[in-house]
Order: sequence, then structure tokens, then C-alpha cells
Amino acid sequence: MNDVPRIHCGEDVTRGSHSIVSKDPELIIPLRIKCIFSAFKKRKLTSEEMSERDEVEIIHLSADDKTLDPHCESYADNEDGFLDFRGDLKYPPPAKKK
Repeated sequence: MNDVPRIHCGEDVTRGSHSIVSKDPELIIPLRIKCIFSAFKKRKLTSEEMSERDEVEIIHLSADDKTLDPHCESYADNEDGFLDFRGDLKYPPPAKKK
């Protein structure tokens, strides 16, 4: 996944910039900025596609990691650990030099 928006790629911008790129099968899904998030266009399957779903190519975009638990709260807990009760970033106190 190339998550840097094209506008920030400068002269290094390519067709695969700000895209999800897969080599097998070869596929480039261009991302767009929606508010502050990267997203791609999607749509529901049509009734015809649903009835012929065996003929529709399915591409899984999730990690092939058996340990991934999308319902795990630890990511949110770790992120919250950066904030104090006011929602401000907590910075570690500077180390004292001897």
C-alpha cells in the first residue's frame, strides 16, 4: 500500500502512487483523499452479479495473518496511551544529564 498522497510525491509520482498495489494478480487500486482519509471507490454488487457470483473475481484486501484480530482493543488502548485526561499528547519528561 502506497499511502502517500500524489500531491506529496513530487517528481517521484507514478501510476502506483497513492494506491493499493498487488503483483499477483497484477492490480492497482488508486486511492483518493476523502476528507483526511485515503479511500477508494466501491459499490454494491448488482443483482445480476449476485446471481452469477461464481463468475465474479473476488479479491481479499485483508492481511493473510492468522493472528490478526480486528476486534482487538489493544490498538485503541495503545493509541489512547499517548493522551492525557484532556486529550493532549503526553510527552515523557526530558532525561536529566549527569
